[in-house]
Amino acid sequence: MAKWGSSIEDRVKACMEKHPDWPAERVNNSIAGSKIIMVRTIMAGGAVPVESTAVLKPESLVKPELSAYVSLDLICEKLDVKSAIFREIGKIPKNKVIPEAEMISRTAGTDRNRFRRIIENNAEEFRPYRTMVKTKEFPNGSWFWASAEAIARINKLRDA
Repeated sequence: MAKWGSSIEDRVKACMEKHPDWPAERVNNSIAGSKIIMVRTIMAGGAVPVESTAVLKPESLVKPELSAYVSLDLICEKLDVKSAIFREIGKIPKNKVIPEAEMISRTAGTDRNRFRRIIENNAEEFRPYRTMVKTKEFPNGSWFWASAEAIARINKLRDA
């Protein structure tokens, strides 16, 4: 029987010898890294291109010992939503606003609850950069983020 590190072609041939009654689909499902077109070509007696037959040994997928470590700064950066919000505010162009849904996506990913907790716990810090706008397009209102100057301008027009 063919071993890991053998070519897919060798492994398909070994499988066909062991199970001559199996259809191509079943052989394909039993060989990791194979494609149905490769199995059919081999079953028909054709050869598979050399570059597509190499299979990595599981040992070669193991990375060096140091790759097991993860940077503490990277973890903190992912979890520090408050800093991420301030970084995103700094990236917003002068005369542009960003909807809160996009701000959540950029800073907290899919964790809306973490974002909401940060906003609620730091409401005074974020007040200059966030405003609720009700328009024809947003009859229930929608939160927007921008620079402090842009938000002040929006609030002045909204409250006038």
